[in-house]
Amino acid sequence: MAAFISGLYLDILRGAINLVNASTKAPTSKFIVFISSTFTDTQQERNYFMDVLLFQVRDLAEKHQIQVVFGDLRTGVRDESSLDHDTWNVCRDVLNYCKEQSSGLFFFSLQGDKYGYRPLPKSILKADLDACIANYSQDMRDRVLKWYVLDTNAIPPEYVLRNRLAGSSHDAEFWADYNQIFPLLQNIKFDQHLYVDAIAVGDSVTSYEFRAAIHDVQNRHAGGRLGLCWHHRTLEGTFQDKDFCDTYNDPEALDGLQQLKTEMNTFFHGN
Repeated sequence: MAAFISGLYLDILRGAINLVNASTKAPTSKFIVFISSTFTDTQQERNYFMDVLLFQVRDLAEKHQIQVVFGDLRTGVRDESSLDHDTWNVCRDVLNYCKEQSSGLFFFSLQGDKYGYRPLPKSILKADLDACIANYSQDMRDRVLKWYVLDTNAIPPEYVLRNRLAGSSHDAEFWADYNQIFPLLQNIKFDQHLYVDAIAVGDSVTSYEFRAAIHDVQNRHAGGRLGLCWHHRTLEGTFQDKDFCDTYNDPEALDGLQQLKTEMNTFFHGN
């Protein structure tokens, strides 16, 4: 690993600035952590982080002139972003900021028994969406393309999801169509320019956040994982309250949650 880092530094010094990343950038005095979780089931934990722990850590850090910021979206993403289908984009941008700016830990994930929101992506490459719906009926293709509009200015060409209109029949129409469109588009990869094949339709935003966080470190030795931390708890018994468990009578969500926990457990505790 040391030889690998030294080689990268030499390449950067020779002018390959595109190789600057978390392992080769100059150290900072910033401790900026993205807190990831579903919201309703971890509200108490998030409140503790933001109202108590943050100030305790800042008191310690100030003695060493270290800036401490917790990137927390505990009140959710603003309505306008949700209507514009930007929920994941907002989370992604804050997460990437923490990854780029923090020295050391940049990602803390809280995981319970809730899988969370599974959105349609804001944009999908034209070639990928066309290939996905090619064999569906004309009615279903029209239903998908009623919402995904071709952006001819994008390079490469991509489809962009039309915005919703809050409190209108248009919004109700979207959610009715969502229930039919979402299963058709599952497993389509997106954000490939950032994460290759790590992000796919069908997973939850919490799953996106984990996969985005580990993307740059998963192939390194265990030391590369020092920037990430996972805390999980499992409720005992059967819960039908969707604020704490959204997998009850939802096999797909349950399967997604189990896969996510398996991946997280393997990543954090595997060899």
